[in-house]
Amino acid sequence: MAKKVHRQMIHGHSTPILVCMGYSSVCMGILCLCNSGSVVDITRFCVLTGSHSYNGRRTERNKAMFMPPGTAYVYIIYGRHHCLNISSEGEGAAVLIRAVEPLEGLEAMRQWRGTKRKDGGAGIKDWDLCRGPANICQAMNISKDSFDGKDLIDESMGLWLEDSADATDHTTADWVISAPRIGINYAGPEWASKLLRFYLMSSKSVSIRDKSAEVALLASASR
Repeated sequence: MAKKVHRQMIHGHSTPILVCMGYSSVCMGILCLCNSGSVVDITRFCVLTGSHSYNGRRTERNKAMFMPPGTAYVYIIYGRHHCLNISSEGEGAAVLIRAVEPLEGLEAMRQWRGTKRKDGGAGIKDWDLCRGPANICQAMNISKDSFDGKDLIDESMGLWLEDSADATDHTTADWVISAPRIGINYAGPEWASKLLRFYLMSSKSVSIRDKSAEVALLASASR
């Protein structure tokens, strides 16, 4: 059973967290969303190159990154896609949720994903419903206006955090892939190569796989 999370428990990728949106759920993964299942792919950002809070920069857009751990930071990219982040331990630090493995509320998610599709979302595979940051927000109807700056420790917000310490073997740390962030090459080789992205190798819902990191993990596990 998931338990209510306390703010001091939130330490970026190191603590399993359950993010709830009004449905019961099975705890799986590093971060989880109740009505869509387990988050299986995340990226950690702090005040370093490639982050909205680089060098401690504070703006009206990124102010949620400097709020207490457990605050939702939702921003818009390309003028129309929303991305969900959660502020974490450290000044200006946050975790971007990149992919979710759906468990419950799939038909509702399919309807939201299908609003601009001719098939109404019928052709979207279950594992692909929340694959990618923008798809997560579309499938769960998460927008900047609705959730940016909301305290996810407070269940009354409609989006909240729970402890997933009792997660199943699906979350075994040995199968968490550590890899460089995606789309950060502009930050230069030093920062682009830092292992700040984490995903569950066994999940089909992972947004983009890092084959070299997976091969290295399997090789070390077989020794």
